[in-house]
Amino acid sequence: VVIATLGNTLGALTTYYLGHLASRRFSPEKLLKPRFYQAKKLIQQYGAPLLIFSWLPIFGDLFCMAAGWLKIGFISSFLFIILGKFIRYYLIVWVLM
Repeated sequence: VVIATLGNTLGALTTYYLGHLASRRFSPEKLLKPRFYQAKKLIQQYGAPLLIFSWLPIFGDLFCMAAGWLKIGFISSFLFIILGKFIRYYLIVWVLM
């Protein structure tokens, strides 16, 4: 559970960082595809706590990228990402045991 959580969290933080880098180079108008726009809107509305759902397929990565794009605080983003990933893997192991 710990190794899966850490590995998956590092992937999410990479996506967060890529969003942060993209915000420097591209204006929102150039990159606002429908799914990214939805994720950006949710992040603006709910902030870092939404990142607890970063484990969701497709939308989880978009949430992380949008959080980086909007420069949501790194520490709070990290804490919600790792919490969501841990809960996911803990529940998987709990169900399978």
